Amino acid sequence: MLSDFTDLFEYNPNKALPGHNDELIDGITPEECAQRCLEGTTAVQEGECLSFDYFKPRTGCQLSRDNKVTAGLTLTFNSYFDHYEMKDIAGFFSEHADQVLGGHNDVFVTPATVSPRTCALRCLLGEEILSVGSCLSFDLDSGSARCLLSGDNQNTAGQALDSNPRFDHYQRSDINECSTYGGRGPCAQVCSNTVGSYSCSCNDGYSLGTDGHTCRDINVNQCASSPCIHGTCVDGANSYTCTCETGWAGDNCNTESDIDECTAGTDNCDTQATCTNTDGSYNCTCNTGYIGDGVTCSDVDECYTNADDCHIHATCSNMEGSFDCSCNPGYQGNGTWCTEQKVAGVPVIGIILGVVAAVFAIGALGAVVFYCRYTL
Repeated sequence: MLSDFTDLFEYNPNKALPGHNDELIDGITPEECAQRCLEGTTAVQEGECLSFDYFKPRTGCQLSRDNKVTAGLTLTFNSYFDHYEMKDIAGFFSEHADQVLGGHNDVFVTPATVSPRTCALRCLLGEEILSVGSCLSFDLDSGSARCLLSGDNQNTAGQALDSNPRFDHYQRSDINECSTYGGRGPCAQVCSNTVGSYSCSCNDGYSLGTDGHTCRDINVNQCASSPCIHGTCVDGANSYTCTCETGWAGDNCNTESDIDECTAGTDNCDTQATCTNTDGSYNCTCNTGYIGDGVTCSDVDECYTNADDCHIHATCSNMEGSFDCSCNPGYQGNGTWCTEQKVAGVPVIGIILGVVAAVFAIGALGAVVFYCRYTL
């Protein structure tokens, strides 16, 4: 049974179908707007309206002959509007072609356009002696273009349908409106299916809005009891969250938990320093060749401070984070030890022998010259 006319529409909060407003009506409620769409108006007649946008600031109703499918559009976000799209009305009924439920026609109606949809609307909305929700079936009379509404169906009447090509019989069947969106259907939180309809309710800490679908926080300050022991409390909708201080964890920040700042990269150590994690904190130590407090490290001039290990016959050259040793001219080695270089030459014994040989050679040459001159 319908709880209100909006039950026949899909509810889309904060959405609108722009550019498809065929009639504007101010100063009415969403339910009254739904009724106008269902029953028709002078401008948008019965059976023509497929959706409407409800303008919340002005309590305005914007009827449309289109929905997002016929318009080929996607609904746009607009916090001033709520969009209501008429459900597949004929889909509330099961069709039995060329058949009729004889003898159970309580009300005859003749909409401007006779179709399964308009007949279904008349049945759902109630007509004359059939109140809203009491119509269980209808026969569409194609011969006289009318709808034959009935408070019975096959089960309540206890009879089978009769074959008749002039009629099509439509019997109301329940549709579970709560089957979509994880079981909440068109409701913001809790949906309860009923025969031919549904109802919405809210979780603890919330109250149902005036539209019958949305839920509002009762506005209880969840942080009033200061639940976050070592952190900051942030109030939420019927809940709270804690932002914990460094070194604390858990829903209420009451569990000690070390955070490795070095691994997480949240330390402020210098690029030339080593980060060492500690319980609840960390330390920064400058690397070898650098000096400072760990947060700021600068190069150490080992040559200037005599912290090098260069040989006394070597020259020290400072480098970024280190130093270099090189032997002075006339010395050889790796810089940390240097030895004097030897002068390359002929061995002494060789020199002596060479001199003696030269003396003998000169003497021999002189003797020959003397002999020749004497004999001549």
